[in-house]
Amino acid sequence: MKICFIMSTPFTQGGEQRVVSVISNILTQKNNEVFILCVDKKTMINYEMYKLNKKVNIIVLSEKGIFEKMKSLFLKIIRKIGRITNFSVLKNIQIEKCQIIRTINDNNFEVVIGVAGYYSVLLASIKNKINSKVIGWQHNSFDAYFRNENRYYWKLDNMFIKSIPKLDKYIVLTKSDKEKFKKEFNVDTTVIYNPKSFNSNEISRLDNNIFLAAGRYTYAKGFDMLIDAFKIFAKKNEEWRLIIVGEGEEKDKLQQMILKYSMENRITLEPFTNNIKRYMLNASALLISSRWEGMPMVVLEAMEMGLPVIGYNIPVLNEIIENEKEGMIIEKNNVEEYAQVLIHFSQDDVLRKKLSKNIKIKSENFSHEKIGQNWEDLLTKVCNKK
Repeated sequence: MKICFIMSTPFTQGGEQRVVSVISNILTQKNNEVFILCVDKKTMINYEMYKLNKKVNIIVLSEKGIFEKMKSLFLKIIRKIGRITNFSVLKNIQIEKCQIIRTINDNNFEVVIGVAGYYSVLLASIKNKINSKVIGWQHNSFDAYFRNENRYYWKLDNMFIKSIPKLDKYIVLTKSDKEKFKKEFNVDTTVIYNPKSFNSNEISRLDNNIFLAAGRYTYAKGFDMLIDAFKIFAKKNEEWRLIIVGEGEEKDKLQQMILKYSMENRITLEPFTNNIKRYMLNASALLISSRWEGMPMVVLEAMEMGLPVIGYNIPVLNEIIENEKEGMIIEKNNVEEYAQVLIHFSQDDVLRKKLSKNIKIKSENFSHEKIGQNWEDLLTKVCNKK
């Protein structure tokens, strides 16, 4: 099967980029011919970043492309007035669309997959001009996309309601999102979980007093709330440390919080790594403080490492982590409760070992074999669709 993913670029930091690399590798190993069409003309190809198989073909759109530059402005205009009146923006986007259409048709892909909301809508808009089947693939939660004021696709419900039915399939990451699309948009979707990114014969021994968090330093990840929770925890505990791994625009803000609370010896910000496994081996729990998430790869990786997960009750964690069986689930954005759960967890060796054993077993639900077969079945079904 000749498969193409279309996205900005897979070679920047982020869960979306990592999962595209993992799925591309899985599909390549199943003897498919896989391409990634990068719309960002500044794409710097780096197969090592997420260990992307070199058999995956990378196509970077023409240097003349301006699609990524115009995308943000286009969405702002649509969100504000409900229609496009800036015809220079529209003209530039139409030029870029023509490049994308030509690239897809010249390569005779059997199926093209739009990575995240914008490229899903894009494929719906050009479906009648290309010779490929088209799939949309959502990379965050329904609430993050549509109920998150002035972010993502706020006030753009109708654009998706009209676009998704034009696609051959639209993939969401959780059963919760499937139910919301049906209830609120009357649109049918398909659930495919993300896979864990690696298999490991080693698991954490849970013998270090270290909490680990990882992800981009952004508002969505809620690391500001996590530092607040750890500050409360640290008043009752002098041994445990917090390591937060990542990069992003809120790094200075987080560092200033650490300095303000005089927590430099207890909280450490570490740079982005493509080897999160080594941090997980030395930690005793993964902390998720996100305000919203799609299907965080770091949680699936923690499962593989037998690392208990502690996080807020966002839909995806409620779906894949059972409270007090594989992890600890806390009322959303309740910093005080988060601190109390950290205290309880740090004092209970028996609880930690129980959670570790159960979460390792649960990780098999997200194996390459299982998720890869889900993808193969879906792609075969779509390509055979008349």
